[in-house]
Amino acid sequence: MTNQNRYFLADTNITQTASGLAGEYIAAASVLARGWRVSMAQQDAVDLIAWHPNTGETLKIQVKSCQASRQ
Repeated sequence: MTNQNRYFLADTNITQTASGLAGEYIAAASVLARGWRVSMAQQDAVDLIAWHPNTGETLKIQVKSCQASRQ
């Protein structure tokens, strides 16, 4: 472990794919926190499918994420 990333639990250099997947999980957690149910879709145009347990309303969600420089 170098001095540069000694305060981070994970490597600071992650792939765009890993960054995008992390963003999807963060978005899913946010949907769950609002009382909805959610499923990971893993398709090109849809990342998450959410539905409200009381109303039956459904949503297709596409997540966009990015990496910010820590320097």
